Amino acid sequence: MKFSEKLKKATAVAHSQLEDQEISKALLSNDISKKDYCTYLQLMQGLLHAAETHVFHLLSKHIKHSSARGKAYLIEKDLDFLEWKTENLKNTQANFDQEFTEAFAFGVAYVFEGSTLGGRMIYRHVEEKLGVKYDSGASYFWGYGEKTGLMWKEFLEDLNSFESHSQEAEAIIAGANYAFEQIKNTFQSAAHLV
Repeated sequence: MKFSEKLKKATAVAHSQLEDQEISKALLSNDISKKDYCTYLQLMQGLLHAAETHVFHLLSKHIKHSSARGKAYLIEKDLDFLEWKTENLKNTQANFDQEFTEAFAFGVAYVFEGSTLGGRMIYRHVEEKLGVKYDSGASYFWGYGEKTGLMWKEFLEDLNSFESHSQEAEAIIAGANYAFEQIKNTFQSAAHLV
């Protein structure tokens, strides 16, 4: 079994808990509103910005196309297009500004990169319900467009290679669970907004 498959199993509970959050459910609801959508985006922007600023740079020599994997700016672009006033929601600051090892950072990156794959399904939903598109309010969920599957495959190859050489499976798993926990806590703190 590849390490990435073990990682998926080891983080399944944390992933499920995240999907059970009110904000996650509102995003996939048939009654999704612009407010639900923008609230979700703004929360993710704070999380992504923190992770990209403090964590992702640790992996630049281990991940193909690392400079193309930043996505916080896409959320900013979407919120600007939708004319969402970011002061409507207190700025989110996840706790990603501590010293992380490369292995732990790989676990964090796994969660955010994995969300790109799920984002394609969310993209179809919000396109249908809200009328947003990749160039008009939904660039974040569009992800890497037609290259999303390939970019995910390459990330998993890099992850498996790193774990094979470093033998730091536990630290990678800990990083992934930590990222899921940070997102869940952020969503819980804003649950009253949906």
